[in-house]
Amino acid sequence: MSARLHVGIIVPGFASSDDDWCNPWLTELARELGRLADIRVHALRYPYRADRYTAHGIGVRSYGGRQAAGLRRIPLTARTVYGVVQDVRRRQLDLLHAFFAHEPGALAALVGKWAGIPSVVTMLGGEISALPSIDYGGLLSATNRRLARFALTQSRHVIAACPQQARRLTALGWLGPAPEKSRLSVIPLGVDTTRFSPERPAYSGPPRLLSAGSLVPVKDHATLLDAFAKVLLGHPDATLTIAGGGPLRPNLESQAAERSLSRSVRFLGAVEYEDMPQLYRKADLLIVSSLSEGMSAVSLEAIASGCPIVGTRVGILDALPRCATTVETGDASALGDAISTLLFDAARLARMRTACVEDVQEYEITRVAQRIRATWLSLLASQARVT
Repeated sequence: MSARLHVGIIVPGFASSDDDWCNPWLTELARELGRLADIRVHALRYPYRADRYTAHGIGVRSYGGRQAAGLRRIPLTARTVYGVVQDVRRRQLDLLHAFFAHEPGALAALVGKWAGIPSVVTMLGGEISALPSIDYGGLLSATNRRLARFALTQSRHVIAACPQQARRLTALGWLGPAPEKSRLSVIPLGVDTTRFSPERPAYSGPPRLLSAGSLVPVKDHATLLDAFAKVLLGHPDATLTIAGGGPLRPNLESQAAERSLSRSVRFLGAVEYEDMPQLYRKADLLIVSSLSEGMSAVSLEAIASGCPIVGTRVGILDALPRCATTVETGDASALGDAISTLLFDAARLARMRTACVEDVQEYEITRVAQRIRATWLSLLASQARVT
């Protein structure tokens, strides 16, 4: 093994240029890992072109898979396997690391076994979710379920992005007995605390609530609007800003109008990544209404900005007890009550803001990248002892 690690990263999509922030959390993490190792990203589906290029200082090979499904997956898989194998041979890779445990994870495990190098899979959560009522979750697709199971059973090491996902994965039994002692660890995705920081402007006006996420069924904005209607009963001057675009916007705008919320709710549409820090800093609370989250990157961005959270028990929120108040998913009444109670308790809200700044240090992205590198080194040392 060379002094500087050579690692292939396999993902569904990656930034197509320096101006693109596809999956910002992944771009930020790749940049940090690139400071610690020689990495190259292999992007299966996005950008929608087959190319070799550099984005945010990271070398990328994309395969242009778009939405290929069914038999159309076969040529995409063949192209990607060929490209990753070339990378292994030409650059003498030490290790493969996939993010998402379906296609990327299966490919990393397959090529890793062929090449005799370790493969690591970071599971984001959606791969082992199943919500039939909204047609969400990797377990609902027989193909994705098989790919994820292959990836998680055949890879050398599995990383869960939060404790909740680790518990769910352990319950599936795909990792064998006592996985927490051998093949499974919990490492969050991380947050850039230089970009997201708690410089809050002076403000003493009405309560300002923020929701950040795509307008899709799993984010459950319908429950959010019902909860906000209850909040307005005690805080009639409160406002709710919804940052994110998506197919449900017309339905949600109609719901807001029907509930007489239009004057208090603002739909921003898609917001550039660079503009998000100011939104968090101006908000009194981030509201997370999701039915499922892999980790909830926006939650880490919020606490890094000194913005406490009221949300459902999804993703990483249960691991942030000093920064977040949580309720069951789909319960608009409980969500509204939790928001209202916190808005009436200024002292508790102030304590939570302080806790946010303290507790986010565990999730600072340079620290996360170092933990991942330490995992790589441990696997390689273990392999060297065996061989």
